[in-house]
Amino acid sequence: MQLQEGESIQAFTDEYRTALSAYTTAQWIEAILHAILQAEEVPNVIHIGSHESPSRYELMMKVADVFQLEQSLIQPTKQSELNLVPARPANVSLDIGLALHTIDFSPPSIGDQINQLKKGVSVHKQSLVYMQEAQLCLDKL
Repeated sequence: MQLQEGESIQAFTDEYRTALSAYTTAQWIEAILHAILQAEEVPNVIHIGSHESPSRYELMMKVADVFQLEQSLIQPTKQSELNLVPARPANVSLDIGLALHTIDFSPPSIGDQINQLKKGVSVHKQSLVYMQEAQLCLDKL
């Protein structure tokens, strides 16, 4: 990663997204599969994500804070000032309201997800456990 090597990066202050770690994605999948197995009414299409929709800049600042990287190397940039081809929407956040209403799961904050990433190996092992449980649920379908 460039920040770890002391190199500056640019991050958009005007592009927003619903960030989601692999670990939290696995937790969502497990919760959805449990709901299906319990014969709960689960919509055919639901959006999963986090409660927050940070800009890329805000997300990178949180990552730098948790991993103790130099935040001054993160240069705020506006996507709207660049001539990107193809053009990108400024907000690609997902509305997770239906998932929150339907599925018995509440995702951790972005900060908590980044802290989980920092823990590394233990999170990876837990993700494998969640994926194995998800496979067991699928086998029962």
